Amino acid sequence: MANPMYGQNKSDNMLDHAGHSTKVISVSTTLVADDSGSTLVVIANAGITLTLPSAASGLNFNILFGGNAAETEDIIIDTGADANYLNGALAIHDTDATAAVALAPIYPNGSSNSKMTLKDPGGGTWLHMVCDGTLWYCAGLISTITATAVVYADQ
Repeated sequence: MANPMYGQNKSDNMLDHAGHSTKVISVSTTLVADDSGSTLVVIANAGITLTLPSAASGLNFNILFGGNAAETEDIIIDTGADANYLNGALAIHDTDATAAVALAPIYPNGSSNSKMTLKDPGGGTWLHMVCDGTLWYCAGLISTITATAVVYADQ
């Protein structure tokens, strides 16, 4: 029996690539499990919602703001159910330095917040989301002139 190569796909002899694809998103979108591993480049010409797929262990997404200027529109990320709430935090980078502390983390409540609104994102905004089968863990940075850069809510 041969030893499989590092990174080899279990279902065939092909090597898995780092990540799956890149998707540019400019309208509200519902993601599916097959999108997992993708880098999502969000250009919010109007307020948009990214609805995550049903929770399953191993799902993960890289989300980047790809606009050419700071937005005046919000990006909402929705897990779909309060039982699949958000953990982790996003740090805020206050680009006009009006907040008392730049790079301060903003946390969800850790028990039911299943939506997050990124307020007026600008260049440098990114987040990584990973699911353990129930909860969605997120880490990232929102670059904005808005002091309350991330707003968490229930369904």
